[in-house]
Amino acid sequence: MEIQQEHNKPYIYLDEANCILKIKSESYPEYAEQFYEQILEYIKECLPKVKQNTVTINLAMTLMNSVSEKSIFQMVKLLTEVNELIINWYYEDDDEDMEEEGKTWKALLKNVKFNIHPIKDIDTLHF
Repeated sequence: MEIQQEHNKPYIYLDEANCILKIKSESYPEYAEQFYEQILEYIKECLPKVKQNTVTINLAMTLMNSVSEKSIFQMVKLLTEVNELIINWYYEDDDEDMEEEGKTWKALLKNVKFNIHPIKDIDTLHF
């Protein structure tokens, strides 16, 4: 599944074969719950196939509204059922809010390998 970035909607890529979920950019769509519902459903469908695997989630956000954050966190919580979950949280090195958000998620997801990476510019990140 791949969803191209649009105004106020992030780039999303779910590679079921390699067990990788990538979400990048900003997320504040007007109807965030509906936007993320299709992705949540897709994850629920593919979860049994990847349950024994290591799944990597790469999150590189510059902005999230509360509904987007809740929806993305729901996806992450679903994926905690896999054998091993690795989260790479990327934030722009001058964005203290996203750095703190990453630290909050890391504290909430104690049984997850959670890596926080400061980078210069999320738009140039290729993961």
